[in-house]
Amino acid sequence: GAREIAEALNSLGIKTPLHELKWEDYVDALEKGEYDMYYGEVKMNPDWNLGYLFEPYTVTRDPEDMDKGMNYANCFDEQFKTLYDAYLAAPEDARSLAFSSPCQYVMENSAIIPICFERQEMLTHRGVISGANPTQYDIFNRFYNWTINLE
Repeated sequence: GAREIAEALNSLGIKTPLHELKWEDYVDALEKGEYDMYYGEVKMNPDWNLGYLFEPYTVTRDPEDMDKGMNYANCFDEQFKTLYDAYLAAPEDARSLAFSSPCQYVMENSAIIPICFERQEMLTHRGVISGANPTQYDIFNRFYNWTINLE
């Protein structure tokens, strides 16, 4: 994670100190904005609304609550919200083109730099599995309730 990024930047000649903090000190630094780079991971909500990345968010002191918001860097941008809302409102045949505007805006104006994307999902043929109730943390949640139709 952060250590590998700092090592890679240092190997390129970009002096990048890494400061490891206790949880309370880490939250203090986030609240005060006392950092040059924030490395974080977010899991998208089931509706895949990227707007959550730019909504106001208050940092929590409880590590168990960190997934209740997604804007950990606390950057709110009304222009991004306007462009993203226009994308969501676009008709199906214009969505691809409409999505390029918020993407371009993020690349040119945002403090967010996506480093990688991982997809975790459950795909089955229609009608094969019923009773499945996967969660973002457990794809086999309540597996005993599943019915599998092999016909």
